[in-house]
Amino acid sequence: MIDEEKKNIYQNFLDDIESLSLKNLRILIGVSGGQDSSVLLHLCSMLPRKFRVFGLYVNHNLRNSAIAEEEFAKKKSKIYNIPIYIFRSQAVKPRNQSIEMHARKIRYLAFEKYIKKLSCDIFLTAHHANDNLETILMRLNDGAGLAGIRGIPKRNGFYYRPLLNFKKKSLEDFQKNENVDFIVDETNTDVSIKRNFYRHKLVAPWENQAPKLVDNFISISKKAAKIEKRLTSVLYLICKDINFENDILKLKSNFLNNYSTNQKILIIKYLVNDFYNPWRQNFINSLKIWIIKSKSGSRYKLFNNYLLLKNRNEILIKKNTLIKKELLNKKGKLYFNKHNFVKINKVSRKQINFSENNEYIDEKYILNKKLDLRLWKSGDSFQPLGMKNLKKISDFLIDQKINCFEKEKQLVLTADDEIIWLCNHRLSENVKITNKTKSFLELSFKARFKNESIFKEKFN
Repeated sequence: MIDEEKKNIYQNFLDDIESLSLKNLRILIGVSGGQDSSVLLHLCSMLPRKFRVFGLYVNHNLRNSAIAEEEFAKKKSKIYNIPIYIFRSQAVKPRNQSIEMHARKIRYLAFEKYIKKLSCDIFLTAHHANDNLETILMRLNDGAGLAGIRGIPKRNGFYYRPLLNFKKKSLEDFQKNENVDFIVDETNTDVSIKRNFYRHKLVAPWENQAPKLVDNFISISKKAAKIEKRLTSVLYLICKDINFENDILKLKSNFLNNYSTNQKILIIKYLVNDFYNPWRQNFINSLKIWIIKSKSGSRYKLFNNYLLLKNRNEILIKKNTLIKKELLNKKGKLYFNKHNFVKINKVSRKQINFSENNEYIDEKYILNKKLDLRLWKSGDSFQPLGMKNLKKISDFLIDQKINCFEKEKQLVLTADDEIIWLCNHRLSENVKITNKTKSFLELSFKARFKNESIFKEKFN
């Protein structure tokens, strides 16, 4: 490599980092000891002093060479005067997941931990153009469409890939010219690993026959990214007026009827923040069948922990979060969790002001009784206000046409285990106020589960 080419690599790298306009100028990089990672570490060591660079090595304890790699990473960071942090994971082989996917999950958990701990602006990885080509080919083989062609995004939140436009050959030449030492990972030649197969059996022979292969795919990837960006702008305009209540987004029939099944899937991908991730064709086909043929009440689970629900002619979307009771009585409020509680106030008859979230009861019916706020359960019944007989809560909710998602988080207020209020729906006949009531209690209900603002944030 001539000096001019070396200079161009560093200058392009520096210009790229400068263009980020980092607030704190604090950079965290992933250090593995491999060739690409070592080149990135070397380039970071050449950055102006105004940048604070930190390294992070994740030791999965899955290979015998892991200790040697960890020591190598420590040695290199000392030479470059770059502080390095070590995250050690337990050597656990997952049951329903490949070792590679499990290790990736652990790495990103470690990345997030140290980004926060060190108050870093950005996390750099050493992905390059050949990595991108391999990813595109693997995704296309899985049946991915436009998102697959786009390949690896250069930036995704905190994560940034400054080497993405550099070919592997250019980085190898830079490494040799700069005498950057590195450790060879013995698993890199194992073609039973999917990526290695694509790298050694497909890309390498193909590149030998077509020298401009990687350059052409870089160009295609950039064009696909531009098309996707325009498409997301259109989807924003389409989706910004969609109805949502609490934490549930509702795609109503008059909206859905305007779009084909494929377009509905694009809209769903966008709304659940998974638009840039390619979905496998068999998954898309399965979702198509669900959209077209499933009956009311049917559910469909997406990759990123979102749930779809058919509710008559609507499709409902919500984040599948665990509903958990966390708190009890505190400062005049009866808590289910910190976002869901009943506030109990003593009021006079003149202060009574009925609203959707307020109810009023006769204090004498709950005096000295143990109050609790909980999720309703199968078999629960109460006597709704205005009715003479008991009614199962399940039947009451059906009569009110409450969808399954809302049913799952429905709370009840109890006094000595007797249900006195189906919160936000109906008070019990047994605690109603009358002309003879002397002491009044106002019950006000606040309901907001943790993910309520997920969809709102997208359009603000």
